[in-house]
Amino acid sequence: MWRATSVVSNGPTGPRGSPIARVHPGAGQRGGMVPAGLGRVKRAGGPPALALASPTSHADVAAGWPPGSEDAAMAITHGSGIPIWYESEGQGPPLVLLHGMMGRSEVWRLEGYVDGLRDVHRLVLVDARGHGRSARPSDPADYGLHCHAADVLAVLDELGLPSAALCGWSMGAATALRIAACAPDRVDAVAAVGAPLEWVGFPDIPAPTEDEEDEDGWASRFEHEGMSWVAADLEREGRPAWARLVERADPLAMAACDRGWGRLEAVPRRLRDLTVPLLFAWGGLELREGDESRVPAGARLVVFRDEDHVGAFRRADLLLPELRSFLAAARSPALPAAG
Repeated sequence: MWRATSVVSNGPTGPRGSPIARVHPGAGQRGGMVPAGLGRVKRAGGPPALALASPTSHADVAAGWPPGSEDAAMAITHGSGIPIWYESEGQGPPLVLLHGMMGRSEVWRLEGYVDGLRDVHRLVLVDARGHGRSARPSDPADYGLHCHAADVLAVLDELGLPSAALCGWSMGAATALRIAACAPDRVDAVAAVGAPLEWVGFPDIPAPTEDEEDEDGWASRFEHEGMSWVAADLEREGRPAWARLVERADPLAMAACDRGWGRLEAVPRRLRDLTVPLLFAWGGLELREGDESRVPAGARLVVFRDEDHVGAFRRADLLLPELRSFLAAARSPALPAAG
């Protein structure tokens, strides 16, 4: 089992001046609401109505998004019952990158993670159901966390990968942790950034409180106001690229996802009983008092002081060295280059 060095320190200061505090043993748990709710942690019949976004990248390029690498292999799998878009590039042990709610796989390029990892990993970037170029079911029942987990496993099956390391942010982190709890033989390691631990369904993690459930307010706003209210908040916070990202999301799919993905679905293992190597990273502004006690002994914990939920993910300058070090200690056998 992974054992991290026990250390409490002020980490290196990056270009934007926010230090790392690295703690072990300990825990971290996402608290506080995401500014504008991007990638947000949330509460909780019939064949789905599907819409599949065009795979063309012309709109992405026009919007200023970084294009996929010429070496990337792009494909769609139907293994979980609906079309799920993914791409694969790089060489080495496989690493699946899972974005948060209202996002899409390009966020990993936008913030520099693909460039920072593709030299040592075969990267698999997945558009979650309802997002990006994947199908967009209209029924909230199709957005349970078990559905997102099944999509990831379908991608691994399509690529012929018996297992892979998983790195997720927000909803993507919850998906990665669910797979580790339910299918540990498919997981080499989990790096969970901004993980909503209380929404994964671990029996040893307290359920969300009523105050955290928000009585369907977000889904209703998506249905009646679209995505403009979230984008406007991000603009005010000085995050224009993220505002453009949110504007491209499908508000009806986000409403269904918001109602569906966070419903508590029990998993068969306690968080403290997970046997895969674990890294948790949170922004200091999203932690709550006592949250550190939730992460199991042996996990690596990184806290980005003075950063919120989105800000912590954007600190690739500090998180990438942690990820590379962590994943190097939990490597699976190298695989041929993608494509």
